[in-house]
Amino acid sequence: MFVTRKIGKLLRGNVSAPQVYLACLLGGMLGFVPGFFLPGDLGGGFRQAPALILGLFSLALVLNANFALFGLVTALAKLLSLLALPVTFAVGRWMLEGPMQQTMAGLVEAPVLAWCGLEYYATSGGVVVGAVFGLVTGHVVWKLVSSFRKAMVTLDTASPAFAAFATKGWVRALSWIFLGGKAKESYADLLQKRSLNPIRISGVLVVAVLLGTGWFAHGWLVSPALRSSTVDAMEYWNRATVDMDSAVLDLGSGEVSLKGLAIADRGKLEQDRFRAANLEMRIDTGALLRKQFVVDTLTIADAATGKPRTTKAIEFPRVKEEPPVEPPVEGSKSIEDYLKTAAEWKQKLQEVADLLEQLGVGQQAPPAEQPEERSKRIEQEVADVGLARVVATHLLREHPTVLVREIRCDGIDAAELPGDPVALVATNLSSHPALVEEPATLTLASKSGRFSTALRIGGKDGIVGTKFVLGGIPTDSITAQLKSSPIQGGTVDIALDGNLALAGGTPRIAMPLQVTLHDTTLTIPGVPPLPVQNLPLPIDLNGPITSPGIRIDDAKLGASLDQLANSLIQSGRQELANQVRTRSGELLKGKLPSEVTEAAAGIIDGTKTPEQVAEEAKKLAEQKAQEELNKQLEAARLKAEAEKKKAEEAAKKKLEDELKKKLPGGLPFGTKKQ
Repeated sequence: MFVTRKIGKLLRGNVSAPQVYLACLLGGMLGFVPGFFLPGDLGGGFRQAPALILGLFSLALVLNANFALFGLVTALAKLLSLLALPVTFAVGRWMLEGPMQQTMAGLVEAPVLAWCGLEYYATSGGVVVGAVFGLVTGHVVWKLVSSFRKAMVTLDTASPAFAAFATKGWVRALSWIFLGGKAKESYADLLQKRSLNPIRISGVLVVAVLLGTGWFAHGWLVSPALRSSTVDAMEYWNRATVDMDSAVLDLGSGEVSLKGLAIADRGKLEQDRFRAANLEMRIDTGALLRKQFVVDTLTIADAATGKPRTTKAIEFPRVKEEPPVEPPVEGSKSIEDYLKTAAEWKQKLQEVADLLEQLGVGQQAPPAEQPEERSKRIEQEVADVGLARVVATHLLREHPTVLVREIRCDGIDAAELPGDPVALVATNLSSHPALVEEPATLTLASKSGRFSTALRIGGKDGIVGTKFVLGGIPTDSITAQLKSSPIQGGTVDIALDGNLALAGGTPRIAMPLQVTLHDTTLTIPGVPPLPVQNLPLPIDLNGPITSPGIRIDDAKLGASLDQLANSLIQSGRQELANQVRTRSGELLKGKLPSEVTEAAAGIIDGTKTPEQVAEEAKKLAEQKAQEELNKQLEAARLKAEAEKKKAEEAAKKKLEDELKKKLPGGLPFGTKKQ
């Protein structure tokens, strides 16, 4: 009955040809656009082309189209569009890949029109097919309406019997029930009426009120949907629970505020990978009109990592084809050969690979698609997602869908670095790095300088470089994860610097890992524990980032071993020198001069070179020789004096003896008289 009354109102009411044509045109276009719903996805079509659907509704209100006819034609067109979907898809391909390709490319990325979903083949084709259907339907409907009115005018003027029949009570009752009552004007007057005001004032007011309400209340209206969609997107990206207290959008200032964000750690569901009290974003509203989500600045406050959750998170695993396990590069070993916790490390490395993939690492600008390749791709997508969802991707290459120009966070409280906040700076992060002129950068650095990392995701040049430094790691925390280790105590510094290879689309690592030991004790079987103050160990990593091969560079290892040997010799010399100095009396029992033991100790501990000791020994020998010569000269002098004295005494005695012989009485000496 509702339909018949609407038809009756159309036939008997104050409707004009422009109203009929506009109603049928707009209704046909709206009906043939995959809007309202898609098979198996209620509302999916609206997400594909929201501006087009809302625009057609608004035009139907403002342009004084017959709203009842608009609704009837829309419903009829929607039913026909399901059957004619292959036709609209074919028309869309002709538009987006044929002579209109350049024009459609401009419309697809034009402000506001970018939200009309014209990049979907079925949507673009549906607009054209729906417009043709609407015009044809409008022409037919107006012909029927005008023919009916002419016939009724003839009956009114030429048939008294019909006039008497129409005045009967039961006829008037049925006419009121099914057709809506008697016309306010005669059919002759309706035929004389040519046009009405093309603008419906009430429709303008309704649209203005809706727009004003949407503008002033968009934060309240959009915030729940923004929070829900943001959480859904983050959970798909994180593959685990994401919590958020609120999300507020202010289109006037172009600001988005996310409060109480907590991203769970998929590897440890009891803690958060990242948590922030507040995230403030300033978005580019001009880019938003072109269906591009561009964030000029993103500021993070009160951020932390590795903090425990109050409730355990839920993991959302995705079915993903795992790449075949590659054997280690010749001459290298796998992490299973060295680590007891290899499974945990492989999971961590897989998370790193996932993060690099999500950041667009390895993406390259797709080459120009050939017609044969495009046809094969479209056939596959039709089989996978259906005709209504296939996109003309060759028209969407100029700009990334999401671009964050700058991210800043002054201090992240990391559980692994207590009391040492980490600063974050990132630039040009996007969903399609190959479409951005400048490379993306991500830098993290702790306040003390103990930890820092820098990631450069190459932009159009495709370079992916990494730098990673972590110092002061307790050696025992590392050796606990090794199957065997000759070192203990002290600390370890780790440095990684090089480029990621992107062969096969999987991030691969091919760079040196520099491990430096500080104040460590080295234990070798059969040898007492030896202290090592500073020892670099060069390691080469090569292979898939999820399971790299580990190889020690022989040449670099030789240099490190030389340094280790020197260190051990130095350590051993010092120990032996101390032993020589402290126990020389006991060990040598005074058989060697102290100068010799001291010189030997000097050579052992490295404080004196052999040349210095030889020079000192030469001087010591000369000194000893001079002293010995002086002793000999003194002894000769004393001997000569003694011999001289002895000779004098002997000569004197001989003289006395000879005198006694000549003078038996002796010499007359001895008395005064004598």
